[in-house]
Amino acid sequence: MRSDNYVPNTEGLNLDLKNGRLDAFNFKLVSGKVVFDSTEGDHPYFYVRNRNDTNYLIYLGPDNNFIASNNYVSGSSGMMIDLENSRIIGRGLYIQGTSSGGSNFTLNASDGSYPLTVGSYFKVDWSGKMDAT
Repeated sequence: MRSDNYVPNTEGLNLDLKNGRLDAFNFKLVSGKVVFDSTEGDHPYFYVRNRNDTNYLIYLGPDNNFIASNNYVSGSSGMMIDLENSRIIGRGLYIQGTSSGGSNFTLNASDGSYPLTVGSYFKVDWSGKMDAT
């Protein structure tokens, strides 16, 4: 099945049912909150919006590329992975790592005293002061 404007490797849409292949050029696909748009222009190429249609959860475009939590609001809540600038931005961010031997480190932005701990002997407070025993 193919669109009437199909030209191989140029434009249109061809659905090859025998080989399970879809070839499409210069097209837009919309499915609920997911959009893939290969047409020219100043818009995202691919994005996924949240259920309320208020936030982008995934955004890939000519000017920005990121993955964000449902509750991300710049400067106030949630988490965003900025793929364009290699940054992770998180409000109330919590990361814990554990080695195979059971040693661990914790980065907890909600901890009022020691947001960074390594094992039970090394702690850093919000001013940068370190406690090591």
